[in-house]
Amino acid sequence: VRRALALALEELGPPPCAFTFLVLGSEGRREQTLATDQDNAILYDDVEEADAEFTAAWFHRLGEQVCRALNEAGYPYCPGEIMAMNPKWCRPLAEWKRYFTDWITTSDPRDLLDISIFFDFRCIHGDGSLGERLREHVFATASGYHSFFAYLAQNALRNKPPTWQFKPAESMDVKSAMLPVVDLARVYSLRHRVSATGTTERLARLHDRGVFSTAGFRDITQAYELLLSLRFREQARALTPNRTPGNVIATASLSDIDLAALRRAFAQVETFQSKLRVDFRGTM
Repeated sequence: VRRALALALEELGPPPCAFTFLVLGSEGRREQTLATDQDNAILYDDVEEADAEFTAAWFHRLGEQVCRALNEAGYPYCPGEIMAMNPKWCRPLAEWKRYFTDWITTSDPRDLLDISIFFDFRCIHGDGSLGERLREHVFATASGYHSFFAYLAQNALRNKPPTWQFKPAESMDVKSAMLPVVDLARVYSLRHRVSATGTTERLARLHDRGVFSTAGFRDITQAYELLLSLRFREQARALTPNRTPGNVIATASLSDIDLAALRRAFAQVETFQSKLRVDFRGTM
């Protein structure tokens, strides 16, 4: 992404104002795997009204060039068009603040399912202070809205660990199995103003603040890393016969050690979901 940005900036010249390029979702969490698409955005500084149209057009061109280059390099366009080439996601700071304010104060659980990846944003190029200002706005706004955390918690509890009996014909979507941990780490991080975006890093910072016990932190982190490892392994296997990497794992491909580890991992996820239910009971 940084190389694509450098090439685009060489062609377009100096930007009209400070900006930062944001990556979202799994890329924002540093958790992309071999099956991924683009999720990105541009955040630029507020400018005078007289300069707004020119500035918006300039950054839209930047977004188009970067996203096109990434697509040509093998990172396909986002089917939902959550990319910097979409003018909706190439906006000044004031409008990004307005987006997050609306999401936090007026969204329902279904809305938050669709936009949760934006809360994982990470600045990878440009003026990082713009991202810091936006994140502080998110924390400050969310602190006054208990319903926001209630909805996030409800969504996190909606994704249950697989009830998997490990029969030969069964399979598991490992990406879906990881979502409960991703979701609960996001909820607690927003509640406790943790700036980290990666799931394991969020869990570590929450442990440092006493939100999770040492044993609990160890168990949930190991569970998450096991699922991520299995996901990578299955996708790497798919590349050998030139299949398209995916997220579905067949029971028959796993060893007895893998299956036992998965049982423990799912039990740990259930334990943490019970904690989430208790900790956010007052907001629901």
